[in-house]
Amino acid sequence: MRLTSPTLVLALTAACIIADGDTGTVDAAALQQADIDAYEALQDELMANATVVVPLGGSVVEMQTSPSRLWYARFVDWDPDLYNLNAATSQITGCGRIAGSGDAPNFRASDQMSAVAVGTQGDIELYSADACDLLATVDLPPPTSGLRWWAYAVVGDALYAVVETADAHTVWRWRGGALTELGTLESAGYAVGEFWDFGVEGDTLLYLESGRLYVLDVDAWAATWVEHDQEVSGSVSWDGTHVLFVAANGAFVWDRVTAAKLDLGATVNALPDRNNTYTDLEDYNGGDATLDDGVVYYESGRGLMAYDLDAGAITPLVLEERDLSLVWYQPVVAGGAVFARSYGDFDSDIWRLTP
Repeated sequence: MRLTSPTLVLALTAACIIADGDTGTVDAAALQQADIDAYEALQDELMANATVVVPLGGSVVEMQTSPSRLWYARFVDWDPDLYNLNAATSQITGCGRIAGSGDAPNFRASDQMSAVAVGTQGDIELYSADACDLLATVDLPPPTSGLRWWAYAVVGDALYAVVETADAHTVWRWRGGALTELGTLESAGYAVGEFWDFGVEGDTLLYLESGRLYVLDVDAWAATWVEHDQEVSGSVSWDGTHVLFVAANGAFVWDRVTAAKLDLGATVNALPDRNNTYTDLEDYNGGDATLDDGVVYYESGRGLMAYDLDAGAITPLVLEERDLSLVWYQPVVAGGAVFARSYGDFDSDIWRLTP
């Protein structure tokens, strides 16, 4: 997906000199007001594209995406309910209480099905995405080491899980019928200390171990460490060519072909300021970010932005209120559309930000 810049371009005060008619001096207050006017005009233009698709009025446990669906679990009382929104039609399907219990919420999902770990004996239940019917219960060994469930992921009609024993972390796949052993993480080339989590996309498995991020080629069963300075502490996303990860020292984009890393903050913060009063408008603020089709969507100092890796250009998606009565966070992409959550007067609704 590629985004085009808004038709309204914020006035750069460096090129908009407002002089006092009597003295010929620059009027600083007028310059600042011009910046404020430009900010609010752009904010209004962007909000015209934003639509509330899920009026929550309550807390959300987690928001995830599959290729064409937005999934979210929310608390109404003690136990969370699971929902999915079709990005093409905006139809919402309520699946009921299949996202774990109040003290152990969890789920993973694809376009075809959702999964939830239940109990403490290793069972994972699979449900259809459209009707939320129970498809199967996959029995894994009971978790050890104080875990409530094994790490698991869902891709298409397949369930993946990583089961730990005394000397190995084994990756299993279920696609109807019996479980299939794919291999151990240790045999992919690196020792495993504390295993954290993983995800699968196509022929690629990404996993976190002791704060380190690895990319594993499933066909070759060979892992590559994405060399980074500090532990990965936030989201990880993958578009087939690049991996975006949020670490303790910022967000980075790693190129699988060249192994080059782009520092998102250093890159976007070095670009010319769009507004001389709100200089942090497009700057990465150290918060959440995600990657889709060569575009990084990230939380800025004043809203949510999209940075095109190929074009090296930033497109604003939505701006905060100047008094911070409305702020934006957690951008995600499903079906080519950008979604995000708001906080403030709109009580953490989920919005669609692009047509």
